[in-house]
Amino acid sequence: MTRDLEVDALRQRRITDAAALLFAAHGFEAVTVDQIAAAAPCSKRTLYARFASKEAIHLAIVAEEFDRFAAFAGQVVTALESAPPAGGAPPPAGAADAPPAQATPAPAAPRDVRQASQAIFRWLAERHRAEPYRAGAALAFAIEPADADLLQIDDPGERAADERRGLLARIVAAGDELEASVARVIALGQRDGALRPDLDPAVTGMALWASISALVPMATSKAVYMESRYGLDPEAFLAAGMDLIWNGIAVPAAAPAPGPPAQSNPASGPTDHPTNQPNPTTEETD
Repeated sequence: MTRDLEVDALRQRRITDAAALLFAAHGFEAVTVDQIAAAAPCSKRTLYARFASKEAIHLAIVAEEFDRFAAFAGQVVTALESAPPAGGAPPPAGAADAPPAQATPAPAAPRDVRQASQAIFRWLAERHRAEPYRAGAALAFAIEPADADLLQIDDPGERAADERRGLLARIVAAGDELEASVARVIALGQRDGALRPDLDPAVTGMALWASISALVPMATSKAVYMESRYGLDPEAFLAAGMDLIWNGIAVPAAAPAPGPPAQSNPASGPTDHPTNQPNPTTEETD
C-alpha cells in the first residue's frame, strides 16, 4: 500500500512539475490539459484520475510550495531554538587553558534572530528565481487567498468541490504552520532582548509574512525592470527592504550617553569675544 502511494505521489508531482513549467512559459489561461498531459507525460485519463481540473492542478502547485515553505521555516526555528541565547553565559573559567585531552568543546554560536530572518528572505528569493511560477503562485496566494468566487472550476461536480476543499485545507494548514514558525522566531528575539517586547508574536508574524510575500517578487521577477528603469540592484533593494522591516521590530539602539560638560580653563582668562570689546562707534567723544 505504501509503495502504491509513493508511485501515485510521484505521478502527481510529474503532472504539477510539467504544469508549472507550462504556466510559467505561456500563462495559466493559455495552457490546456492536453498540453500538460503531453509534457508530464501521461494520458489524459491518468491526469483526470488525479486532478478534476486545471485549476486543481494550480492549487496543488500552491499546496506543494506552501509545504516547502513551512518545512524550511521549521528548520530555521529548530536551529534557533537549539542554539544558545544571544548574550548567554561565557564558557567556564579555565576552559581555554585546559590541556588538549580535557579541552572543553567550543561553544555553539549564539543564535542570531536577524540573521535567521534574512535567511528566510533570501531562501524565498532563491525559490522565486528558480521556480517563478511555483513560488510566485504561493506568495500571491499568501497576499490574496482564493475563495469560491476567485477560482472558477470547470467541473462543478462533487468530486471537484471535494478536491478543491481538500487542497485549500492543506494550504491553510501549511500556512498556519509557517506563521507559527515566524511567530516563534519573534518570541525568541523578544526573549533575547533583540526585538521589541510590545509586539504580539502572532500578529507580527502575519505582518512579516505579508511583507515578505510582496517584497520577494519585486526583487526577483521585476529585477530587469528595476535595473533598466531605476538603475537599482535587486540585491540592494532586497537588503533595504529587510532592513526597513527589521528596524521596525527591533529594540531601538540606545542613544550614546552624553559626555561631561566642557571645562573652561581659568588660566586663559576671559574670552575675547567681539561682544566684550568696546564699540568705537558708541564711545563718547571729548
